[in-house]
Amino acid sequence: MEFFDEKLGNLCMTWMNDSVYSIRDAATTNLRKLTEVFGVEWAQQNIIPKVLALYTHPNYLYRMTSLFAISVLL
Repeated sequence: MEFFDEKLGNLCMTWMNDSVYSIRDAATTNLRKLTEVFGVEWAQQNIIPKVLALYTHPNYLYRMTSLFAISVLL
């Protein structure tokens, strides 16, 4: 978990801002799988705040991705 947080966490979150829909879609699926592996508490501390911050992005596509990610994580 520490290795992921240090080395890969930010990379996974940048996929949420990709210009290609299929990358953003895969990123949300990836976040769900990471939550299954690392647990809900980890997701609440590391993923949810970043996904919620994406909700205020000027581009509506990224805001939609944020909503989709939240629905997948529920």
